[in-house]
Amino acid sequence: MTTKGMKSLVLAVLLMTAFCGGAQAGDAVKIEWEDLMPKATIPEDPLMKLPMDQQDAFENLHYWLTLSPQDKLSTNPEDIKEIKKAASEARALFKREGVDFDKLYERFNAREKVIDQINKTTIDTYNTKRISIAGYLLPLEFDKRGVTEFLLVPYVGACIHVPPPTINQTVFVHMNKRYKINGLFDPVWVSGRMKNTLVQKKLSLVDGNGRIQAGYSLSGDAVIAYTPPS
Repeated sequence: MTTKGMKSLVLAVLLMTAFCGGAQAGDAVKIEWEDLMPKATIPEDPLMKLPMDQQDAFENLHYWLTLSPQDKLSTNPEDIKEIKKAASEARALFKREGVDFDKLYERFNAREKVIDQINKTTIDTYNTKRISIAGYLLPLEFDKRGVTEFLLVPYVGACIHVPPPTINQTVFVHMNKRYKINGLFDPVWVSGRMKNTLVQKKLSLVDGNGRIQAGYSLSGDAVIAYTPPS
């Protein structure tokens, strides 16, 4: 079982490889999405070497342990019985197979804290510098004349589905002139002056209204439609 935080982390790093090798505007420093993340070592996933039945058992027990009292009160009593039963069977399985679940859970949580800290951390390497980065454009306003504000994200569908990208994988862009788009998630190269500053924006999309945080902002001066290498 992988964690949501880890999934976000992996997506942000891996799904942008298709943009490598594109053009950059003027004297802007070309960067990739992984450049916006802190350099850190993630501990080994303690679940990866477990057999599948133990991974399933861990997921069932973890789910039970993370249910809040309010969750338990608001959930159908019959469902709660089933969840609790599955958790009890999971703990019995670990005991029967000689696995110290408490130590395993401690390692799991320690790894989660490291990932969470990485996801919450921005870097100042490119603060005030003119950069160029490729990504998918998610407009914050719709106008037939074009957009001046949008979010730049590393993969298609980001921010529409939960969970959204981490703050260090979301850039708020304000253009000095309108850019005409074809639709949601146009692949583009964007260049401009970057600032390491937290921005919160409201989105009204398929999943309803929501607020998305961007760990970086960009004063954009050029947008170039992305064309994949031939």
